[in-house]
Amino acid sequence: MAPRAVWQQAIEDEHGRRLRIGSEQQTALLLAEDPVGALYRLAARQGRRRLYVRCPESGQPMELRRYTAGLLPGELWIEGPALTLAVSFTRPHLSGVERASEAQATRSWVKRLQELQVQTAVLRILGQPAGVVRIADLPIPQADTAGYVKRSREANGQSRAQIAAIRAWRLEQIAWAERGGTSPDSASPKDEDPGVGRPEAGPPPEADDGSLF
Repeated sequence: MAPRAVWQQAIEDEHGRRLRIGSEQQTALLLAEDPVGALYRLAARQGRRRLYVRCPESGQPMELRRYTAGLLPGELWIEGPALTLAVSFTRPHLSGVERASEAQATRSWVKRLQELQVQTAVLRILGQPAGVVRIADLPIPQADTAGYVKRSREANGQSRAQIAAIRAWRLEQIAWAERGGTSPDSASPKDEDPGVGRPEAGPPPEADDGSLF
């Protein structure tokens, strides 16, 4: 008979607290054909619906039923008084040891990813082995780009009157510079819109060329 090993893990509630049972409940769980089911029935009478163990790989909590799925009744049992899951498994017989560096593991992953078919990806969910999934076909949404640009111009852009006034003001500044003079402080864009004036300070504003930024 092949040698066997036992792996033990603490059973916790949804708040990460270790649970305990009395001697009578402990005996009942040891004699139960389905110890996990019997434990859940016992916990339900105490108002507890979920039980957890810690995943050995990540240390994250995993639901007990899900963790023990696929194990035969004779391969696990529940111990107490501090609730503990015990799993018996055949001790592996190693015929050799193969070492791989981190760089070799990275190259191996890159090679497998490059061999994937188009529109496929590797998906790994916590507590489950990695697998290859296909990316679903999704329609490309049709955006109203023209309408968005129009509304943006109306909200943030300059009117034709403002553009004309700024252009006239710039031409006036160029004319003053060519004559070697200085523009009078009272100079302002010549425009019918009384709300349009010469900028108070800093460089003159740019005219709207239709871009969003």
